[in-house]
Amino acid sequence: MRPQTDSTSTLARTARALVEERLDAGRAVRFTIPTASMWPTLSPGDAVLVHGVCMDDLCVGDIVIGQWREGWRAHRLIECRREAAQTLLVTQGDNCSAADKAWPLSQLVGVVVSVRRGEREVNLQSVRVRRIGAGLAFLLRCQNEARRTPGRLPRRAALKGLRVFVQASAWLARWVN
Repeated sequence: MRPQTDSTSTLARTARALVEERLDAGRAVRFTIPTASMWPTLSPGDAVLVHGVCMDDLCVGDIVIGQWREGWRAHRLIECRREAAQTLLVTQGDNCSAADKAWPLSQLVGVVVSVRRGEREVNLQSVRVRRIGAGLAFLLRCQNEARRTPGRLPRRAALKGLRVFVQASAWLARWVN
């Protein structure tokens, strides 16, 4: 009896290779957002246009696509840091309560440059949207720092207040172009 091959993982590897080849060639790829981790900036079903990017063009606040064990993930870049001669990226979804574990630059697939909702195309690389994204990244970093606030009540108050600002800023990023 022949061992069964996992056709899903083979298909996923093939798709990943095709996407990476296209991005390396300087062409864009369109993805559909499957989850609400970036809501309200990105909603499930939104079609995003992704371009390959080099580290020099990357800005804190950009929405980046990273390669994870379970697939690709679109989250906001909140910090870049150097550790052990390696660049690490820290990301977080606008609708997530905690930052992702830092991951190496080598896992970066690309940056989201626009989102299509119905007939409307929103440029996420405009100066206004990038400034809002940088502000959102700052608020998300503050939210992560607030988790270290001593005392249960002050910590909860800080987290709830920051959550309101994050959500309001994400709504602004969704509609400003």
